[in-house]
Amino acid sequence: MTSHTDKPKRAAIVIPPPPTTTSVQHSPALPPRRTLPLRFIDCPKDDLIVIISRMLSSLISINDKQISPDINHQSLTRFHSRSPPQISLYSYLSRLSHYSSLENSVLITSIYYIDLLSMCYPTFAVSSLTVHRFLLTATTVASKALCDSFCSNSHYAKVGGVNLMELNVLETEFLNKVGYRVVPRDFNHDKLRERKSSTGTLDTDYFKKIKLGIENAAEVLDLYYKRMVMLVGGPEAEDVGCHDGVEYTLAGENGKEDQEQKLAGSQLQAEQDDVSRRKLRKLNKNDLESENDGLRSPKSH
Repeated sequence: MTSHTDKPKRAAIVIPPPPTTTSVQHSPALPPRRTLPLRFIDCPKDDLIVIISRMLSSLISINDKQISPDINHQSLTRFHSRSPPQISLYSYLSRLSHYSSLENSVLITSIYYIDLLSMCYPTFAVSSLTVHRFLLTATTVASKALCDSFCSNSHYAKVGGVNLMELNVLETEFLNKVGYRVVPRDFNHDKLRERKSSTGTLDTDYFKKIKLGIENAAEVLDLYYKRMVMLVGGPEAEDVGCHDGVEYTLAGENGKEDQEQKLAGSQLQAEQDDVSRRKLRKLNKNDLESENDGLRSPKSH
């Protein structure tokens, strides 16, 4: 017999230390991306407000650096406020859009009006002191110019945080400066064929691709929409307080994403039409039964 002391001892398990010579390198996380439709009319309003806010914030950051802090009376306009309002640009534009039910065309036309007013009124520039009053005036005028139904000036003034008389003065000032040419058309420069605008340099080839006139307002706004996405759609754009760091891109004209988007929209529309037809059939059936009950002669006792 062998004793327990005679059993061979097992070798101790040695756990090797973690390697110190090489380190695991993590690839940087890609910024979130959102694909927008090609036409401005199909763009979700929340994303459109973010794009417009980025565009305006970029213009404000440039103009605030160029404008002298000592503003004289000659450089003051009706759109100037004493100090920048406390509400942010994105929150203010969202407020106007929500409480006044602004359409996409009205929102983009406010950017178009920057070029229009700057050309007719060189003293004006979008800055932290002018952007809020300008937006209120621009959306008020654009709603009346483009929409079949719109609110009263008292409603717009209440939503915008100014009194009615002040909004009336701002609207009159704007209309007089632009000569009442408030429907988007050929960028409102019939004589100039190329200039620096808020959406980049417009080449002369553009005028060969688009017919000029107010009947082509949708094409003009589509171009503004595409230029804005191109200029401020990247993740490095100005922070506005919503979807900061999100990269916006446009769907390809014949790409897979565009086809899937159209297919999903068609399916959703078909489902909504089917529900509406069922409701209509049920409603017609109930109306018919009630009419038949009324036509029946009362039973004799």
